[in-house]
Amino acid sequence: MNLMDHLVLSGTQLLLLRAELLHAPLPDQSVQAKVELKLRPEPKGARQRGQFSIYAQASVNGKMGDPGQSLEVFRLEVHLAAAYQQEMGEAIGDEAFAQYHASLARQLYPLLQAKLTDLLAQLGLGSVHLPPDLTHLNQESPDTRTAAQGQSVH
Repeated sequence: MNLMDHLVLSGTQLLLLRAELLHAPLPDQSVQAKVELKLRPEPKGARQRGQFSIYAQASVNGKMGDPGQSLEVFRLEVHLAAAYQQEMGEAIGDEAFAQYHASLARQLYPLLQAKLTDLLAQLGLGSVHLPPDLTHLNQESPDTRTAAQGQSVH
């Protein structure tokens, strides 16, 4: 089940922005950015019927050098809470939302990617490009963990 067919994003709240520049990248070295996305459905709590919440966390580690002897250049982290409202279709229960929440990653990742790209620019690493979309999404997993390699840059 693709929840984006039934739910509308009604709001987001930015919870955390963290950026660390650990080493200045060398001009002749490319930087590889590894992106990880974690999504977690939030418990029902006091929300209304047809409303759902999800917690999204994206982290990026940038490294340069050979895989065996790589040097960590930067670390980024963005957390946000997203609220959804069911607008169409048969009523979705908490169990179905928990089972299929990974399908919302295709909508949430671009929001997180924009924040991460902004953090890279603020660190002076505007030449590091993150993947614009998820490439290894497991729609059935309750705890989505997506790793995609960023583009090599000089």
